[in-house]
Amino acid sequence: MKARIRHLIIPALAFSYLALAGLPAYAEPQALTFNCNPASDKTTWDALEKRYETIYKYRDQAAGKAKTIQEADEIKKQNFCIVKTDLNNDKIDDLILDFNFGPQYCTERGCRVQAYTINDRGNWQEVLEVHTKAENIKIDTAADKSKTLIVPIKDRDSWVNVPYLYDARQKTYRRDRDGSR
Repeated sequence: MKARIRHLIIPALAFSYLALAGLPAYAEPQALTFNCNPASDKTTWDALEKRYETIYKYRDQAAGKAKTIQEADEIKKQNFCIVKTDLNNDKIDDLILDFNFGPQYCTERGCRVQAYTINDRGNWQEVLEVHTKAENIKIDTAADKSKTLIVPIKDRDSWVNVPYLYDARQKTYRRDRDGSR
């Protein structure tokens, strides 16, 4: 009887020890929350207006040609939606832009979305451009702190979540074609 109890207790203790030994727990990928309010971060939106001056000019020209005040107001509401998050583990918030500027940037595959890393001098480097439904993008952080963006991509008639891994050597995100993650 004692041998049977010992036979059951030793594996249970070993399992408990491993569970408490600080093994990394898996966390679900986090949904990104896009902010479409320019008043919330004036510095970022000022930089966007400067960088994308022609897009804003085109929007304002289209609003000027609107047939009604309501139509002009709707056009003027077209703006970027952004997420600020660290994409490359340099402890600096980077930027993901959703081009919410109407049909010239949005198709049945979603709207144009670009991700930029920003260095400590404020220089931007584009690391990803896709057409997608930005509100469904998620970010996954592995135990080694590497980041993966889970991006819904339209494949014929359905949406498929596609992982894009950050490649630190190339300083860009690349599609994970082999499913390694």
